[in-house]
Amino acid sequence: MLKGSVVEQLYDILRERIVNLEMKLGEKINTQEIANEFNISQTPVRDVLSKLAHEGLVDVIPRIGYYVTKPSPEDLAEIYELRKMFECYALHSAVQNIDVNKLSCLKQKMKEIQKEKSLKKKISAYRKTDAELHSSIVRSANNNKRFRNLFSQIYNLVRVSQSVGLNWDTGLKEHISLIDAILEKNKDKASKTLETHLENAQKRGMRALKMKLYD
Repeated sequence: MLKGSVVEQLYDILRERIVNLEMKLGEKINTQEIANEFNISQTPVRDVLSKLAHEGLVDVIPRIGYYVTKPSPEDLAEIYELRKMFECYALHSAVQNIDVNKLSCLKQKMKEIQKEKSLKKKISAYRKTDAELHSSIVRSANNNKRFRNLFSQIYNLVRVSQSVGLNWDTGLKEHISLIDAILEKNKDKASKTLETHLENAQKRGMRALKMKLYD
């Protein structure tokens, strides 16, 4: 049973189900089942799905229904190009403004994740630190709320590709190298490291998505 703001809570729940692939890519969404699960009417369910559709996580077919997004490799390529544009732009300011103590803590967490034996725990921890690192870069750029919201929409779709399957160990190494470059206040090195990381992440994501879509 949901309490408080039904739409906000349901939005968080369904978004996480989609980005974690608990709802299958391309699957038709049964609004009545969701309404029954949370003991609510279909109206807030549709409101949430409309919001998720605006963010690209749900597709709407008029008079037919709602479907979990099923991005193509071409869609993912476009998403990563936008991501690169946003983050590389933000990094120029972030190198000087970012919280170095938080970055150092993140680096230590990542080193601990590298030693984690449980793949499930490693993946969960990786996703969390990945989100913290990249959102910290964007938040430190002194940009407005609209800029951050647009990045958040892009990043939600990136998380879908992460859930398909990535090389977590390689990603961690790249994150640590990026943090080191930022902590050195070396803007050129940090920019190049970030650009290379995002290009590699795109390749890994597209490769994993192709395997998921066409297996």
